[in-house]
Amino acid sequence: RYASALGQRMTVEVNERGDSRTSMGNQMALIHRDGVDYVIIGDLNGIFAVRQEDMIEAFAQQARRLVPERPSGGAAGSQDERRTEQAATSPPLPPGYSPPRTNGTETVGGRTGTVWTLASPGEEASSAMDFVVSDDPALAPIGRVIARQYGASADALARMVPTASDMPQQTFADLYGPDFARGTIIRFGRLMWLEAVEIGPIPESAFELPTQVLT
Repeated sequence: RYASALGQRMTVEVNERGDSRTSMGNQMALIHRDGVDYVIIGDLNGIFAVRQEDMIEAFAQQARRLVPERPSGGAAGSQDERRTEQAATSPPLPPGYSPPRTNGTETVGGRTGTVWTLASPGEEASSAMDFVVSDDPALAPIGRVIARQYGASADALARMVPTASDMPQQTFADLYGPDFARGTIIRFGRLMWLEAVEIGPIPESAFELPTQVLT
């Protein structure tokens, strides 16, 4: 179970088959079963289920209609304008930043991990972005779930934001991606942190879709 700066808790449940359920409050859940990811959303109109890939593609198509991709060096808009459009949703890595570096260890939620810090030269450690990754094998199933969802989010962003070859391509997503593969994230900056880990049986109903999948 993870706590967040927004006050919501994120619960990740994983069974021995690798099926998983990630819940954020009572209004949204991500279910992975039989190799497919589903998004479950509840609102005043009821509960809806949709394949995550279908939802990402629908949003990507809508984004492409609103902001068509412009060819590199084309006459439509200046290079600065195109860079500004990209930065609004996927900011490029600021000048002077380098890949995350290790900065000791930290215990979060009873589990210990390596602290990784992302800072520009001269920046004080207290203001740098950092996160903690644990290589505890007991947490590995959770780590795989979080890494999979992170990858899906990065893929969705890449498909929804038009780019041109002369735009800066390295973003924070590029930097953090490999670190999700190092282990299990137990703290991500001050945004999310591991609160507790419970090991025990999980009912099969936790991984069942509560309604018919929308197509």
